Parts: sequence; structure tokens; C-alpha cells
Amino acid sequence: MATKVSVYLDEQTIERLRRRALSQRGTMRSLSKEIEELVTESFMLDELEAALAEGGEDKSVAVGFGDVRPLKVAPGSSGVQLIREEREHRHETSPRRKRRA
Repeated sequence: MATKVSVYLDEQTIERLRRRALSQRGTMRSLSKEIEELVTESFMLDELEAALAEGGEDKSVAVGFGDVRPLKVAPGSSGVQLIREEREHRHETSPRRKRRA
């Protein structure tokens, strides 16, 4: 059950929310849903950080996502190449492609 709430935001924040709602959902009517998801996500991150902090033996250690570094993955085959390789084994292969193989 949803409850109606009034939220006061500055112009810059509301503009960012509008752009995000439009890019992800394609409509301005989704602002409420966008705010709900952001708040829910924030709560989940807080709960996760609290659980990680509880799990450690040293309570003075702060756990945060700022310490996480992204993995560096070597580039692989392009999407087009992967699709062509998969299609070669099926009936979807174009006649021109079958002749080359």
C-alpha cells in the first residue's frame, strides 16, 4: 500500500530526477516511482553496510563501497561475431554466410 508524501527538492535535484525518469521509463509520470526506488536502494545499502560492519571482528573498521575497485576485463569478441558464431550452427545462417564456411 502506497502512502502519499510531499517532498521539497531544489531545482537542480528535481531536474536530475526528471531526466533519470525519462531515460529509464520514458515518461514524467514515473517520478514517484523513481523517488521510491532511490529511497529503497538507499535503505538497502545502509542495511548492507551495517551487516558487513557487524560481521567483522574489529568494530572500529568502517566498511563502505568507496573501497571497491572495478575489475579490468580484457575485451573479447564483438557482439556481432558472437551472434554469427552461434547462428552458424542453426538454420538462421544466411545463404551467403553458408557458402563462405
